[in-house]
Amino acid sequence: MWPPKARTHGQIRRSNATPDRRSSSRRIASHFTTDPLKTIFESERYLASNNRADYFWAPFLGVNPGNRLKEVVPLDLNNVGFGEDSGLWFMDIKPENAKNADSVRRLPIPTRLVGIGFIEYLNP
Repeated sequence: MWPPKARTHGQIRRSNATPDRRSSSRRIASHFTTDPLKTIFESERYLASNNRADYFWAPFLGVNPGNRLKEVVPLDLNNVGFGEDSGLWFMDIKPENAKNADSVRRLPIPTRLVGIGFIEYLNP
């Protein structure tokens, strides 16, 4: 299935120091390693498979730590801003998009995404 759904395949351990005592029927999510990510985002295949801009950007957002696709994909432009004090672009996860009350947060937009045109995509 393309584009791939990032980080929706199981449960993540809360701490590496604490052994997982849940039943063996539950899967623990593993992080992508470099080789599978290179395969997914290999430019020729990736560009050929993503002829719509939102399909192009969503997987990039999904592989960044702290991002949940269900929270960042429906954001409005007014949820994106620039921090004058930090010099970083960010996305505000507001209560209406957050998984729960504890998930309301400000996420930095990685400089690599800014560098390849994510901000220009948002503000044509």
